[in-house]
Amino acid sequence: MSFSFNADKGKCFGVSEETAAACEEGPVADESEKWTYYEFWCSEGYMSEEIDSALKLQNKAACDADAVDVQDAADLDACLLLAMDNDLMYFSYDKKKEDCHLPTDSADQGFTECVDDTANGGMDNTEDGKTNNFYKKSKTYMVDAYVDEFISLDYLCGDSLPQITMVAESMKCADVSTADGMELTIAECNDFAYDMGYDWFTYREDQGVCWYGSNEEENNSCRTGNQSPGNAWDIYAACGHTSEMLSDEQMACQGKEDCMGEECFVMWYPTEQSWKCDGATQQHSGQQFEACVDVTMEMEAKWMNYRTSNGACAAVEECVPKQSGSSWQILLNCAVVEMA
Repeated sequence: MSFSFNADKGKCFGVSEETAAACEEGPVADESEKWTYYEFWCSEGYMSEEIDSALKLQNKAACDADAVDVQDAADLDACLLLAMDNDLMYFSYDKKKEDCHLPTDSADQGFTECVDDTANGGMDNTEDGKTNNFYKKSKTYMVDAYVDEFISLDYLCGDSLPQITMVAESMKCADVSTADGMELTIAECNDFAYDMGYDWFTYREDQGVCWYGSNEEENNSCRTGNQSPGNAWDIYAACGHTSEMLSDEQMACQGKEDCMGEECFVMWYPTEQSWKCDGATQQHSGQQFEACVDVTMEMEAKWMNYRTSNGACAAVEECVPKQSGSSWQILLNCAVVEMA
């Protein structure tokens, strides 16, 4: 269940009958600082998934322009899906034009149209020594499938309210460099990654640099097992919007995304019962609390005012709170609060 590895010499210790006992007793100080001690562990969050990816073959190259169907594709992932839908293994993509080049003769899955054996990946992309415009911004790819093993996002995030959640200290996604990132706060980095539908991001605190990839494959490089040593970098899980980017109403409604009925209502001033929204009246009184909830939900109003002393009920869309006698309550209807 444990071993030591020397990366410089490519040596592993503790995996034979003679040396296993030395590791079971626990780690000792390594004066050479070249050995790393590892322990196996099990997690309920362990998952494996087969990933279809686009393996780049050559820059400034494209499949034969005379033998392809050019289709629109917003990104490389979309082009990859088009290639797979057409039973192709080879294709090319122009990111600038958002053009996906799909070989029309798929007898060899596009190999003949897209791969030049002598160049070891990519068709001839020159004419009289100059780069052909059709190939200039394109790259050739091969469909590649692999099994990815990682700890799931749900396990890492847990059931707590969204917050900055570090999952790997001094690690970064794949081989990211500072030049690849953007200058953002860590909260902005988290929220942008979450809004893009990505599960992970890596952040360099000392320089305020954020990176979360530009497609699913790049984002998956942040997963357990795909990471690389990062020194000043750390990897985080994008569990949800952070408080820095949320309104007070959104913060109050965290965890209420799928609420129904009374469970959607949050007391706006939980410790006091002497506030109501400006303009709320006692015109409709004698109402049970449940009935006031139903009316507010039916009107899709954002705020409910309820007076416990006489059952007065007032549902309003906008609320400017003001103190008003006793027994009034202001409740926020989370069913109509935008959570994103």
